[in-house]
Amino acid sequence: MGELIRRAGALVRTTAREVAQRSSPAASTEQVSFDSQLLTWADLPRATHRAARRAGPVVAESVRSDGRHRTDGGHAVEVAIGWRLHEDGVVIVEASRPVRPAAGDRVVPAGPWQHRWARHAEASGAVHRRRGVVTVADELDRPGRRPARPGPTHHADAAEAWRYLPAEVRTAAEALIPDPVVWLGGLEQTSTRDGKPSGQAVRCLLVSQTRALTVIATRSLPSTVTGSLDHLRGQMARAPWIVEQVGFDLAAAPTWPDGSAVVRLESS
Repeated sequence: MGELIRRAGALVRTTAREVAQRSSPAASTEQVSFDSQLLTWADLPRATHRAARRAGPVVAESVRSDGRHRTDGGHAVEVAIGWRLHEDGVVIVEASRPVRPAAGDRVVPAGPWQHRWARHAEASGAVHRRRGVVTVADELDRPGRRPARPGPTHHADAAEAWRYLPAEVRTAAEALIPDPVVWLGGLEQTSTRDGKPSGQAVRCLLVSQTRALTVIATRSLPSTVTGSLDHLRGQMARAPWIVEQVGFDLAAAPTWPDGSAVVRLESS
């Protein structure tokens, strides 16, 4: 992918690719279980949309629940964190909704999403973009360690999703933001009505004291690819990623809490 944003002591364009050859190979999605509900910005309450409003066009976005349930005011709640990268800045939001026990050790929603907070950071200068197709099949055949995890490892969803990106992509992003104070992301899969995989996406946001970067990787299977569920899972795992990196420098250091605070409840 090469360099996305130039800075003092700039990386040469070949650095990411050269280092990637020595990096840990990407993990395979073939055995991943995709059983959680996908959330979108449309699921968030109107108060969150109002608090997150910005003038610049939306470049990328994502909303995720980490699947854990917390106690807030004596009640069990589910927490969702959403982010949007605009051309003029980045915003992170948090919402929560009450949950209750259900049959089979399940937990189900017991009320609507409620807005908790929204925090903004302003862009400085131009938006930088890089887009390309990156293969991953050759990495799945190469032995190696688990892919490296940049930043706070308690960002469980982002750390897990990061594993499935090609080494070249991870290396380029980690070179640009080696010390994220915010690191959010996840791996998603869409399926056909009969449960067969049709597409996958990794959406990650990394924010440091000086810049913000999104890494969006998507891939899909052609309609001509048929076969059993296991065969399609294997074909999907080896499909190339279409990767887009979008980022910019920040006008000032963000005032968000550190990474651990982003993934736990705060006082409203």
